[in-house]
Order: sequence, then C-alpha cells, then structure tokens
Amino acid sequence: MFVTRVSTFLEQNEYKLSYEGSADIEVIHQIVASHTFTVSPGVNKNHADISISYSNKITLNFSIRDLHQEKSPMIQSMKASVVEDTSSDEYDYWDSIPPYGVVEVYEVELIDRAGSEESEIEALFRLVNSYLMNTFLMFTYRSSEITKIEKYIQEDIQFARMYTHEGESCYRLKMLGW
Repeated sequence: MFVTRVSTFLEQNEYKLSYEGSADIEVIHQIVASHTFTVSPGVNKNHADISISYSNKITLNFSIRDLHQEKSPMIQSMKASVVEDTSSDEYDYWDSIPPYGVVEVYEVELIDRAGSEESEIEALFRLVNSYLMNTFLMFTYRSSEITKIEKYIQEDIQFARMYTHEGESCYRLKMLGW
C-alpha cells in the first residue's frame, strides 16, 4: 500500500513484509511467514521507528523521516542531483524527486543474535527494500548510516542514484514508474 506521509503510515493497523517475485527463494518465504514487524511513533508525527525481526535470530531496527514535511534541505540536494540536460549520457527521463512520499532511512541497526547466514540477512534487506519501495515514492539514506550493512545491500545500491548532501554521499531509490 502506497502512502504519501509518515503520519499516514503510522495510522496503519498492520505492517507485514511480502514477496511477489517470481524467484522461489526459500529463505525469503521463511522470513515472510515468520517475521514480526513493529512500528512506533518517532520524535514527532513525521518520524517513525521500525523494528523487523525474523525467528528471534535477526532484528533490523531503523527510523524513517518524512523529508518534505520536515522541510529538510536534503530535498534540495536530491533535486540538484537530477540531470536535466537531455543530451547527457546520465539523463533519465523518469528521474525526478516526488513532491511527497520521500523518506530518509536513518539510525539503522542490525542485530544478529544467532550467527545467521549471510543469505538470511540479505533476504531480510531485500524484503525491507521492497517494502519501502512499495510504500513510499522514494527513500534515501546517507552512506554513514549504512557502513555496517553495506555488504548486505549491494544489489540495491547498484540501482540507486547517488548524490551529495552536506559533503556526504547519499543514495536514493524510488518506486518504479514514478
């Protein structure tokens, strides 16, 4: 379900990871079947704290912030990264910053209590990425927020648009077709 604001996201009654891909990857199906997904309000209605656990083995905690509602200068940095010159090799007709539904993912923490296999952790991140892309129009994170988990999200990073904000590399990913 697509939402335009974090405040609207917080009003939902149920949160669940799902998988609609064609690949039959057993670990993904196991995570979908046995995860817990908890959302609580953050510092204000434009922030939310999220915790997703799988089989008491892995927990992923992170927060999200509604960048438009917070009037974040990060939006301007993102807009500056859009290539508008149609003759440039970097030009992408579909690359734009949505006027709403843009969130920053921050305070990312991965807790691995049972020495989980790398494939389990990668599958959890793939599901979370899919969830965020299907819920919000765009999400972004700073490189400093993902240093400890970067090896698990390499596949996502390769499809992300990179930009600089306050001297730091950041990545933005958006819903397909927007």
